[in-house]
Amino acid sequence: MSFSTVVLAFLASSGAWATANAPVPTDEDRAAADRVARMDADSPPARLVMQLEALKLSEGGLFLLGGVEPVLVDQVINEKTRMVLEYLATLSGTTLSELRAGETVVRTTAIWKKHEKEKLLDIADAWDIKKHKKLKYMRIGDLSGRSMRFELVGKKDEMVVELALGDLPVRQEKALKRLTSHFGAQPSPITSGPGSRLPLVDGSFEKEGVLNAAWKTSKAIELGNALPANDISLDRNEVLDGNASLRMNSDTNTRHWDMVEQVVPVTGGTSLVLRGNVKVKRVVRERDQDRRFFMGMQFLDAAGMVVGERMANIESGDMDWRDQALHATAPDNAVAVRISLVCTMSGTVWFDGLTLEVGY
Repeated sequence: MSFSTVVLAFLASSGAWATANAPVPTDEDRAAADRVARMDADSPPARLVMQLEALKLSEGGLFLLGGVEPVLVDQVINEKTRMVLEYLATLSGTTLSELRAGETVVRTTAIWKKHEKEKLLDIADAWDIKKHKKLKYMRIGDLSGRSMRFELVGKKDEMVVELALGDLPVRQEKALKRLTSHFGAQPSPITSGPGSRLPLVDGSFEKEGVLNAAWKTSKAIELGNALPANDISLDRNEVLDGNASLRMNSDTNTRHWDMVEQVVPVTGGTSLVLRGNVKVKRVVRERDQDRRFFMGMQFLDAAGMVVGERMANIESGDMDWRDQALHATAPDNAVAVRISLVCTMSGTVWFDGLTLEVGY
């Protein structure tokens, strides 16, 4: 079933049209929203391209897309961020290609054309840059693999806005509330088919306690002794989405490493995308440690046997918060997938904002 068919069927059955002021999408709106929803969203530059395409949608198209990409649409309808996006849409194809390739683009006042300067002055005024007529340069680039950082720098002040944000669980909830206010009805999340979320519980680790009951720990590896063991806890100081993240820490003396995992029901043959965000601090392999550092999916059959697996290896060393995406197709005989978060080396790693969705 296509994205547009699923959206139409769900909206028709959910009563989402009850508010008279809510947009009533046309077939053209559905086709346009479907096209944008199917675009690559695995990296900030790709999401920026998606956002620029969303600028072309009508209110009806944005209403539909808001059920799939509420955070992206929230920035499109926000007056101030829309001004930034509309400016970026005027840049040359060469410049946009540089952004798609992950390069940082800097444009100084010396190369601004008249229409470009006018748009940037309007943006500076809207964002309350002091002495905004004395701008120096515009810069945009990938911010540590999690968003696109747009900067407009003046003589004594600057503005910074993050675009192409990931659709994290808590961030998504807040965006949906703003979209509901804007449209007069809540854009209905897709409940089946491509783009729909599977029931991964507490993907941003918000529940009180050590871990929500849905997340379990199990042995990843043991090197001779059960102690010392790696420390697994919730961290309310280092956070990307919501109020907490999952923290794993170990050192050269650690002999036992647990992983954190959750089992989610799936249908065999379904294309899946596991997304998460990871921060890394001084993760290195020491002594006889095993080099396991990944976000993974293990597929289980009705008897609980592993019938397939995929993993997304994560870089060691130091890394600020960065998106990770893992694509896999469930084997035909799979009935569940076990999501695993693993690090068996010295250092500290944080996980936050995990989602599992049906892929295209």
